[in-house]
Amino acid sequence: MDKLVAMRNFVKITESTSLSAAARTLAMSLPVVSRGLAELERGLGVRLFTRTTRSLALTDEGETYRQHCLRILADIDNAESALAQIRATPKGRVTVSAPLLFGRLRVAPLLPAFLARYPDVSVDLLLVDRVVNLIDEGIDVAVRIAPLGDSTLIARRLGQVRRVVCASPAYLKHYGRPRKPADLRAHNCLLNVGSNAGDWRFQAGAKEARLRVSGNFVSNSSDALIEVACQGVGLVRVLSYQVEAMLAAKQLVEVLGKFAVTATPINAVMSPGRMTLPKVRGLVDYLAQSLDAKREPGV
Repeated sequence: MDKLVAMRNFVKITESTSLSAAARTLAMSLPVVSRGLAELERGLGVRLFTRTTRSLALTDEGETYRQHCLRILADIDNAESALAQIRATPKGRVTVSAPLLFGRLRVAPLLPAFLARYPDVSVDLLLVDRVVNLIDEGIDVAVRIAPLGDSTLIARRLGQVRRVVCASPAYLKHYGRPRKPADLRAHNCLLNVGSNAGDWRFQAGAKEARLRVSGNFVSNSSDALIEVACQGVGLVRVLSYQVEAMLAAKQLVEVLGKFAVTATPINAVMSPGRMTLPKVRGLVDYLAQSLDAKREPGV
């Protein structure tokens, strides 16, 4: 019999009132328990118990052996726990991608505290406004702001964000404040590049409706659109985190808020199996906790 197994069984027997009770605790038959104990005593050359058909009593040698077994087994358990803790500690390089502006405003500011918490982890942050291929580009975690379709990827919800329409106070003073989505047809709307650039969505009762808008400025850069809006050129429709600072500073004012569509989810997506890595799980858990703490009221 394996010596460690014999030690563990012996300790269980010492905690029982009889060999029959020990057999039930060990989920073993009584003959197997009896043979194992006899084999252990033969190997040690001592009698460990004084036993009758109804009871067990440790001999002096048995009590000495029990104390040593308890210490040895505790040391083994502690060693295994220490190794498990090492395996569970985030360590190594983790590569993260995120949309350019969201990554700069919301993800990057969180990373110094994460790196301080886990000094054995290093982070590569890739900020791009496109859908990355996790496998081909070696990405551990991708932050995506969009509803997720069917996929083999593993997703962890990080939060959600609203789309807002806003303009500068000067623009609204000069051209008036739109009161309903249809009013936008009479306004200059700053558009993001794309085939659906002029289609802005709004909530219309229980449904969403698309409104075709137009304007004299189009760009592939949200930063550029926001800057032009701050200069009083027109209205811009962007994600709320992109203009958070401008709204707080009253450089921009939100309009048509009661017609805003359902918030857009923010997810961390990973290839199957990556979430089991401590470095990846640690980062995703940290992002989820930190971004939830920054969640906008009413979202």
